[in-house]
Amino acid sequence: MRIYALVDYRSKEYATILGCLEQLREQFKDVVPVTWTIEYRDLSFLPWGQYNLGSDQGVSFNKISKDAQAIWEKHGYLYDTVVYFIDEAHWHANDLHGNGEPRILGWNLGAFFSNYQVQLLATNDVLGNMNYRINEEVAHSIDDFAFRELGRNIDAELGLDYDEDVVHDRNNPEGVRGSYREFYLRHPTLIQDIIKKRMEKAIAGLLTKIGVLIRDMLMRIGRAPKPTYEEHKH
Repeated sequence: MRIYALVDYRSKEYATILGCLEQLREQFKDVVPVTWTIEYRDLSFLPWGQYNLGSDQGVSFNKISKDAQAIWEKHGYLYDTVVYFIDEAHWHANDLHGNGEPRILGWNLGAFFSNYQVQLLATNDVLGNMNYRINEEVAHSIDDFAFRELGRNIDAELGLDYDEDVVHDRNNPEGVRGSYREFYLRHPTLIQDIIKKRMEKAIAGLLTKIGVLIRDMLMRIGRAPKPTYEEHKH
């Protein structure tokens, strides 16, 4: 799982950023590697809009599309998911319990943006909170990856609703919502096949770029002026 992390400047000094990414690596240990690149940005001015035809809010899809497109044009399939670490001071998913605390502290957006899954995380300096949030939102993306990359319907294969029964642990209130290592270990080939397919696309993309560079270089060589006899003689 290859992550492009957009981290709010306000959260830059939080040890929880690297802490939760390292912990996510442990979630997938012995299944697939987890790697990441971090880019720091000012996320205080992100545009927010209505989600789910209700009072829930999230970063505007138009903004996410533009960000994902820019990452895609530079990196292509070298990443699988884009994660926004948005400091809680700048988090505006404002469906409240009534006590001033936001009900929603993370989103997995489900749809692909420039071939990436995208997660939004409310970021603070409490590692337990951050572990829970990144685990759950990344886990939500697995069935979307499986369908897009492998043509597999995980709900049909497992005979359940993956997002509700596995990620939200609906059928087991004493279960492990927020930690999915057991599921990954029970279904390693599913996760591995997803990443393998995307890696194959990444390699194909790199080979195409190399081919274009070689072609352009040969064309430039072919267009280079040849020395005349008099020029060569001197």
